[in-house]
Amino acid sequence: MAFALRTGCTVVACIGAPGSGKTEHVVQRACELLEEGVPASEIAMVTVGDEASRLLRERLRRAVGAPADAIVVRSARRLAEEVLQASGDRLGLSPLRVLSPFEEKAYFQDMLTSGLRSKRLREMLRFFDRGVSDLTDLDEGWLVSEEEREVFALRRLVLDGMGAQLSCEVAGRAVRALMDRPGAGSFCAVLADDFQNLSRASQQLCALLAESFLMVAGDAGSWARGCDAYPYPRGLRELIASAACVEVVELEEGNCGAPSPEAPLALPSAYREALRLRASEDGSEAVLRPVKFARCESVEREIEVVVSTISALIEQGVRPSEIAVVELHSLWRRNLEQALRGHALSARVFRRNETPGDLRDRGRCREAQAIALLALCVNPLDGPAWRVWCGAGDHLACSDVFVPWLGEAYRKGVPLARVLASAARNGGERLPGGTTASAVLAAYREGEVCVERCARLRGEDLCAAVAAEVARRSTRNEEERGRLERELASRLDRWRLGASGRDAAAPDAAALLVEARRREASRFEGPEDGVLVGPPGALAGAAPQFVLVPAFVNGIMPRLEYFDDVVMTDERRRRWEEEGLAALRFAVGKAAGEVGFSAFTSLGDRAASALEVKIDRIGLRDGLRCCSVSPSVYGIVEP
Repeated sequence: MAFALRTGCTVVACIGAPGSGKTEHVVQRACELLEEGVPASEIAMVTVGDEASRLLRERLRRAVGAPADAIVVRSARRLAEEVLQASGDRLGLSPLRVLSPFEEKAYFQDMLTSGLRSKRLREMLRFFDRGVSDLTDLDEGWLVSEEEREVFALRRLVLDGMGAQLSCEVAGRAVRALMDRPGAGSFCAVLADDFQNLSRASQQLCALLAESFLMVAGDAGSWARGCDAYPYPRGLRELIASAACVEVVELEEGNCGAPSPEAPLALPSAYREALRLRASEDGSEAVLRPVKFARCESVEREIEVVVSTISALIEQGVRPSEIAVVELHSLWRRNLEQALRGHALSARVFRRNETPGDLRDRGRCREAQAIALLALCVNPLDGPAWRVWCGAGDHLACSDVFVPWLGEAYRKGVPLARVLASAARNGGERLPGGTTASAVLAAYREGEVCVERCARLRGEDLCAAVAAEVARRSTRNEEERGRLERELASRLDRWRLGASGRDAAAPDAAALLVEARRREASRFEGPEDGVLVGPPGALAGAAPQFVLVPAFVNGIMPRLEYFDDVVMTDERRRRWEEEGLAALRFAVGKAAGEVGFSAFTSLGDRAASALEVKIDRIGLRDGLRCCSVSPSVYGIVEP
């Protein structure tokens, strides 16, 4: 698929291995544009996530000082949202809201009304999401079978009926908005870092926004999933082929991921060759950076080794922010966090969605209900919030009731709240669902009363009122209700303390909702000078001196499913290997100094089940079952 570029737009493609200095080239080119007289506000720099944007802005400030604050530095997702907001403002329309991870659970349950089994439906929805992210859906014939067309139509009905969109759709919608109104939004120059980690839609968005100059930096051989769930590494080559005027800058040098000859284990030759090595300062042949490997007898011992390594580096004068730990499993990461706190070491940790719960049980999704109530206090027409509020308790049955209402909202082009209000006035007589419909409409009427009670409150009063309303509808047991109310009030109070705004001591519902959404979304949390801990894709924009890759064992990298010949075809296994090695290259190549891999060789049967590792054999040690595991087949092999 050819990129849509503006006539006369100059394209510069900076290609290089991880750690070869691509980001510095991007910053340097931005400085040159400022020196040439391009207004800072006419320069947009695009990254793969909010943390990468923060790190890039810091580099800009060090390079150019105050003018850096006027440069537009955004993640591709944030930039797409701003394009849609501007497009909606011009047309007098409100942009569709992006579903939160918890709201996507209700969306999935509504999609089950298609009649497909869960596994088949998930596969088809991933296919749709990938097609939208890759802009394949621009071709009207991209759906082949009648089943695909019917399920995709239901997908559109459910999302548009709620007035919502998925995160993977944002960039694609922004691209359509710009294509429908050429010249509606643009920058004189657009510079995109880690271009290979962006989705096809995000890449096209960068091209459409660039009026006269577009620079991209990346490496098609090293990429990882991050803010964009569907990276498109082939976009680098396609952009170069599409541009009429293109300059290709190839950086031959990069950071190291090769082992010293003395290492007990070695990386495969293909992996070594993929990581170009930084040349020595005297200009002689490239120097191999050592890769150390620690084989530990247990998970506990491995955590001790990692923490002691971090402590030793800090004692040698290395700043904690110059150390990165690649997270391959969230459970292992939580144990590492606890160990770091025990040694008084700070960490900046990548957090995923934190809103727990199950819509089938109101008591187990009280935080999601609290967020929904706050959203309704801010906007009483918020479709996804009404779907969560009214559907809590029995979403499997509610989906059969909600889909007709969503269809009515979709066909009439009105908010879901209007349809619910109309059904509530009519008593639900004309709609299917019987007692379930009555229960949903009762929840809607209850929600209207709750919004009326809470909307004008602020600060502690608002937190207490929301907690009381959610606890009251979660259980009839007075003692249990009091416990739930206290727990939820405590969580809301943390949101209140973290809320930002002109009156942070007494935030209103809007400020509290912003903080709740921030905590619900994936993000980095912790001091900026702490040890960086996150999955490979989260290291975008970082420039650590040392990178540690713990828990490098089969079942974690790659996952256990990789070894199941029943479900894993040769083609699928090849794609997993390609993605896994690309993510490793992306993370390990960030290191300017040493790289450390580690693996545990044994663990208890319960821990093996929790971590889902591949067990080689089971034996007894001190009267307890002990499982033996091996280092990952992806990156390390016996010499």
